Amino acid sequence: MKKRVWSIVLIAATILAVFGVGASAAKTKIDVMFWWDIDNPSLVEMKKQFNAKYPDIEVNYINVPSKEFYDKLLTMIVGGKAPDVAMLGMDKLATFASKGALTDLTKYMETQYPVTDLFDTVKPSLMYKGKYYALPRDVTTNVLYYNKKIFREHGVAYPKAGWTWDDFLAAAKKTTHFGPDGKAEHFGFNYESYADSFIHWMWQNGGDFLNADYTKSALSNKESVEALQFLVDLRLKYHVCPTIPEAQSLGREEDLFRTGRLAMYIGGVSRTQKFAAQADLDWDVVPNPVGKKGPASRIWTNLWIVPRGTKNLDAAWKFVSFVGGPEGQRIAAKTNMGIPALKSIASEPDFLSQAPDHRQYFLDAFKYGKVFPIFPEGQEYWDIVVKRELEPVWLGQRSPAEAAAAIDKIANDTLFK
Repeated sequence: MKKRVWSIVLIAATILAVFGVGASAAKTKIDVMFWWDIDNPSLVEMKKQFNAKYPDIEVNYINVPSKEFYDKLLTMIVGGKAPDVAMLGMDKLATFASKGALTDLTKYMETQYPVTDLFDTVKPSLMYKGKYYALPRDVTTNVLYYNKKIFREHGVAYPKAGWTWDDFLAAAKKTTHFGPDGKAEHFGFNYESYADSFIHWMWQNGGDFLNADYTKSALSNKESVEALQFLVDLRLKYHVCPTIPEAQSLGREEDLFRTGRLAMYIGGVSRTQKFAAQADLDWDVVPNPVGKKGPASRIWTNLWIVPRGTKNLDAAWKFVSFVGGPEGQRIAAKTNMGIPALKSIASEPDFLSQAPDHRQYFLDAFKYGKVFPIFPEGQEYWDIVVKRELEPVWLGQRSPAEAAAAIDKIANDTLFK
């Protein structure tokens, strides 16, 4: 009898071992870190669909506020406590890759990812020195949003493709309106003061921040200084944009536009969801104004990366290739995260059938758009030197030419020497 009981126990143990009954301990857990809220609808949907496809992988979302995100991520990587996957802005890719902080994903990308379906301008934003270190979260071009109601009220024709800087300035003047108390009821335009929000103006004028291979700061050229002066004049000479103190009291540009206090605004596709939800906002988009060197739009890709040192590389790859691949990019289209990085997904109704009427202009901008510069010194150049030296320019306390010369000297003597 005793022998029979032991036989039954052995058979049961074998079944448990072979078929994994109750083997929850075998589930692989991966940490995914980002600066968005954990209950962001896009991320929630991605996690839901990923879990359905890979029930053996548990995804743990970690939120870190954007102001401390990059410093904390780098510290965690150096300390050997990095998450398995993290978001990254494209301007930080070269900085992190050059420090050896990222996992080389080239062999996976070349064999398991539809690289040929990427927009041509997206591919470089995933690479550093010829190797893939990232997959796309989403991508965006910039176009000009305009409030149709404000244009109608002031008798101004709607903007159209091919309109010039002069056309834009004339419209901005006519759509800026001050009340009896001298306060603006709505401004014609506004822009953020960080480089990736206005660099397209410099490209339209034939200027740039850097030389062609991003090894020197080259801002003090005539075309760049002209573009900076044009932007300053919008605020301080024509007053079609709020001054810096006014902007600080009014709030962000997208909120001003959404609430009908801004006639024009340049931004990416992720704003369309908020604007479409505003029932009393009558709006559309049009290509950016054309400068003397032609049209230009800034192309920006947000990324998914696998930090160096992950112990779960296989599971991490499954996650980034899911959210950065066709399934995840389709979710990005449906939830308005941004433009899907894969051409086949971006051309589907999930993306193109949404508001506004001329949504196709976001895709057209890939034809003349330019990728935001990626180089190892980028974090110090954009976040410290450029930001600090241009601040007095926006306040009218320093000329664009003086600031441009200072940026070139400081950057070339320290970062690019």
